[in-house]
Amino acid sequence: MQYNDKFGMRDLFMNKELKGLFPQFTQKDSTKNVFSFEWVERKVAEYLKAVFNGRMSNGDIVISGKFKQRFREIKGMKQLIEDMFNNVPAITKNLRRNTRLITPFQCIDQLKQIKDPQKKMQVMQIVFDNLNYNPDFQSQNRFDSPFSYGMSYYTRQDLWLKSVGYYDKRRNNQWRR
Repeated sequence: MQYNDKFGMRDLFMNKELKGLFPQFTQKDSTKNVFSFEWVERKVAEYLKAVFNGRMSNGDIVISGKFKQRFREIKGMKQLIEDMFNNVPAITKNLRRNTRLITPFQCIDQLKQIKDPQKKMQVMQIVFDNLNYNPDFQSQNRFDSPFSYGMSYYTRQDLWLKSVGYYDKRRNNQWRR
């Protein structure tokens, strides 16, 4: 898989065409108190509604479909939702800077075609990996993930940097902007 830095944070998180894939922010959002629980909760609710084609009813998200399948999909997003809550300050900081993401995607149309909730979660995991391991994000996050297998943060970061070709690209100045 070939990784690149074609997209900045704004390309994904401020693009209404991708609202079913990424939580969406506006220019006004960047000045809000990103530590406000109510504001973050609203962003996560909007995201879940978009991912599952849900609707709001009496302040609750209503998602149609076969109960067991939908419940499994939502339950599978638990870690993603927690990571989203924990990463909102880092997301908004890097939105302001429009930090470049290292992804395997070549164009926005490729992302627009993703409809499966499982694949949507994989794409969000790519973003969270950038937030956690990409030095360009200057993140203070040092989360232990359920997939850390007892490895230290720095070992996981080094593995991620090697897997996306970060060192090779930096050496050749291809990812420098």
